[in-house]
Amino acid sequence: MSVGAAERVGTPIMISATMTDVPARISSLQFVGRAAELDRLVGGFKSAAAEEHATAVMLGGEAGVGKTRLVAELAARVREADGLVLAGSCLDLTDPALPFGPV
Repeated sequence: MSVGAAERVGTPIMISATMTDVPARISSLQFVGRAAELDRLVGGFKSAAAEEHATAVMLGGEAGVGKTRLVAELAARVREADGLVLAGSCLDLTDPALPFGPV
C-alpha cells in the first residue's frame, strides 16, 4: 500500500492515505483453514466426473467464514481438471427497479 506524505505533529506521525492507495485484493493468496472441506468437495467432483452424473452441493455458514473463497478454490480445481463450472446469482426482489418481478 502506498501512503501519502507523513506530517510530524508533536510526537505522533500522521500519515495520510486515500482509498486509491488500498490494494484491490485484501485476501490471502494462500488458501488456509478449509482443507478438509475442500478435499471433500473435490472428492465429490471427482466421483461425479468418474461416474458421469451431476452432483449438487449446498454450502452454508455465517457471514465471513469463507464460503465464497471455498467455492472459488473448488471452481479453480474443477477448471484445472477440464470440468465445467456454472455460476449464478440471485436478484434482490425488493429492488423497485426490478422489471417483471412478482407482484
